[in-house]
Amino acid sequence: MAISTNLIKSFQLSALTTALALAGCGGGGGNDTLPPPVKTGTIIVTDPITNPDSTTTTNLASVKKVQLVSTSSDFYMNIGDSVELTVYALNSNNIGVASVPVSVQITDPSVTGVFSGISPNLVTDDTGKAVIKLDIKSLTNDQKNYLKQNGLVVTTTVGTVSTSKTLKGTDVNTTTPTPTVTVSNLLLISDSQNITLVKGTKVNVTALAVDKDNNIIPNTTIDFNIGNSVLSGIFANSNLSVLTNDRGEANLELELKSLSNEQISYLLNTGLTINSTARTGSIASNTINLK
Repeated sequence: MAISTNLIKSFQLSALTTALALAGCGGGGGNDTLPPPVKTGTIIVTDPITNPDSTTTTNLASVKKVQLVSTSSDFYMNIGDSVELTVYALNSNNIGVASVPVSVQITDPSVTGVFSGISPNLVTDDTGKAVIKLDIKSLTNDQKNYLKQNGLVVTTTVGTVSTSKTLKGTDVNTTTPTPTVTVSNLLLISDSQNITLVKGTKVNVTALAVDKDNNIIPNTTIDFNIGNSVLSGIFANSNLSVLTNDRGEANLELELKSLSNEQISYLLNTGLTINSTARTGSIASNTINLK
């Protein structure tokens, strides 16, 4: 039986269409000509919490705020250098929560060249603080471009509270002192919730000065106010005006130096009220009351 010309043309057109489709997929063989997907996302660099004891569970539940700060919003890209951030775990009264595990998540190191330099079992110290160290181990052109355009994302979680900060890479290595920056937020933290009514008891308070991007502000003066020491019996062991250190912290040690019956009654009923003010910007901190 003769095959019509139209049917032959139809078969030829179908074969051509199939061939073109296979060519677009890499020839239909095992050689994929499409570029590999670009890696994105983050990885957790600390170990998960497993079977925490009752004290840790209670302390984690008390964490209501996590503050993550760094010296700057960018960092000089140089192999062998490190990037540091500090995380504070605080309860509802801005008291540091000690000995709680901190979960740290960073942008995939294969994308950035920046790897974790911390223990996988990171916990806060006695003041509720933990330092995160990240090491720059490789810097390909792609990694440099990624850091410049997208930055390194660091996320910390304590209990159910998380916060993130993005740091961007720069080719500029400046040693010029940072000009005076206005304090945008002043966070007052204490290492104790209460005052033990025993002469010699000490309480440490810290005022953390940061700018609008949560970058710490060193060498700025913080004025503390601890009320009437005659009434409370609590005195500062240094001047009440303190310069912030290279971590943006102004630290003040207080000590219970006298304890009359009137002072005991005052501390039990009124308590010690502490606040602070940054001279640059005249920003006032939160207030802490210890009893």
